[in-house]
Amino acid sequence: MTAFQKMKDGLEFLKHAGTQEVFQVMNNFPQYPFFFLIEVLWSCHGVKKSISTKKSENDSMLNRILQLILCFLVSLVMTFAGRELSAQVFHKTSPISSKPILIPIFCGVYALMFLTPYDIFFKISSLLYYFTALFQGINEMRIFLRIIEWSKKKDFIYTNTSFGLYFGILIVEFKYIVELCMRKFYHGKRTSITTFWQITKNALIVFTYYIAINYGEISKENRNLKIPEILMGLAMGILNASAILSD
Repeated sequence: MTAFQKMKDGLEFLKHAGTQEVFQVMNNFPQYPFFFLIEVLWSCHGVKKSISTKKSENDSMLNRILQLILCFLVSLVMTFAGRELSAQVFHKTSPISSKPILIPIFCGVYALMFLTPYDIFFKISSLLYYFTALFQGINEMRIFLRIIEWSKKKDFIYTNTSFGLYFGILIVEFKYIVELCMRKFYHGKRTSITTFWQITKNALIVFTYYIAINYGEISKENRNLKIPEILMGLAMGILNASAILSD
């Protein structure tokens, strides 16, 4: 079954679904192509936005080329590094090696975001960025739950589930930390998405879910309905969208 067929079946399934079924679709939806494109758009748009507020008419051609190269590298790391690192730590197949087409797709989105005349693609992407933010929150929920699941495997070297919590938070926040640390090198400006406070709030949502599900008094019915997981994904998406609104 192709990824596109899985997406079609998942959307059809949602028409008659409850919360448990909704979570199954959210969590089991194929990463490629939908959520991968969401992640690429989220990373490239965020980097582009940080340089779009800077007037650069007086910059030399060399400086502009260097800026584009640095933005490309930062966007590339933001998109791929977290999943590649997770694959290495948990002995999973590298996403890039399993689907080499991911690199050309990334390059295509980057070129559209940074090189189209009058920033046409960036402006179109900005109109849809609130929806991208919501789906990216769900994507981050999926990443965190995968890491928690992998960390509980008997063949994993760190059997303590707290490793899954801390490593999961690191991977969820990884792209934001990269952009925050590297921004000054490509002369980008601060955006509300990659502030220290925004990163902290995102981590608190994940941490709250982990504490609630492991130590809280959540009823068995709510656990089975996967309500905490759905709320975490929605909270992360809404947090992303609210940050965009504050810009």
